[in-house]
Amino acid sequence: MRYLLLLACFTLILGSACNKKVATTAANDTPATSPVKTIAFGATGMMKIGETFKLGGANMEITFVEVLSDNRCPRGVNCIQAGEAVVSIRINENTPQRITIGNDPKAIARLPIEGGALEMLDLSPYPEDGVRIDPAQRILRIRMVAGKTQR
Repeated sequence: MRYLLLLACFTLILGSACNKKVATTAANDTPATSPVKTIAFGATGMMKIGETFKLGGANMEITFVEVLSDNRCPRGVNCIQAGEAVVSIRINENTPQRITIGNDPKAIARLPIEGGALEMLDLSPYPEDGVRIDPAQRILRIRMVAGKTQR
């Protein structure tokens, strides 16, 4: 009788674990590519990883490929250095470029593009001590600036 009860509990646990996994997988199925949005010079936009913006008035697409590293000093921690984040950006179908984003709002990272520059304003969410950031939550705030091509 005890073995029968143990077998029933094991089957129930196994059955509910399988159902939960199938439901989670179905809910997280997303297309590999997201729709392309348009951004104009002078505009600010928010990009998620894998998202592509088309530059209005030009034949240029900008894709936020990934966050390569994020060693910014977490909130609530005293650090010797503020740290920085490194992201990967692709212009059209070219090789992705590494861009470093610091914590100084006066030192904005710029990527020269045709007709101006792409400025990386910030990366969110900001790190917190002991909290792992899901890549799907990463958002890069960018601004398209006409005429400024220096870094």
